[in-house]
Amino acid sequence: MRRDVQVEEVQHMTRALKARGIQVGMFIMLGYEGEDISDLDATTAHLKAADPDTFLTTVAYPIKGTPYYNEMDSEDRVRANADWERRSDRNLSIAGRYSDRFYAHATRWMVNSVGLHKEWRHGPRNPLRMVKQLANSGMDRLGMLLTQHQTST
Repeated sequence: MRRDVQVEEVQHMTRALKARGIQVGMFIMLGYEGEDISDLDATTAHLKAADPDTFLTTVAYPIKGTPYYNEMDSEDRVRANADWERRSDRNLSIAGRYSDRFYAHATRWMVNSVGLHKEWRHGPRNPLRMVKQLANSGMDRLGMLLTQHQTST
């Protein structure tokens, strides 16, 4: 999204806010052009280092009038997933990036990996929850690897 902020600054500010008792949430957008698994690994490492109280994810979608929409539309890659009468910007996707199945696995992998890290770091160490998070993150990492060659159409 071409933000003029460094990852280290976000991590520092998150820690500073939490040290003052302020809850911190982050919103992570996946699916921008050129993203690969190493970028998802870096995002997950960032979430672990920043340690927000909560985070949400979404797969980027083109919103008419934005530079992202204009760039993707000029390449004829914007796709509508619903009839015009019933659709909103959220029903638009980008052809040629990872598939929805890949991003479903990636999101669950990220949530479980960060959750496991948080559970280990902060406790209480709930062994059953940790085993579940470990198993889920492993299954979804495998799902990412198996679907990484599928692209959205």
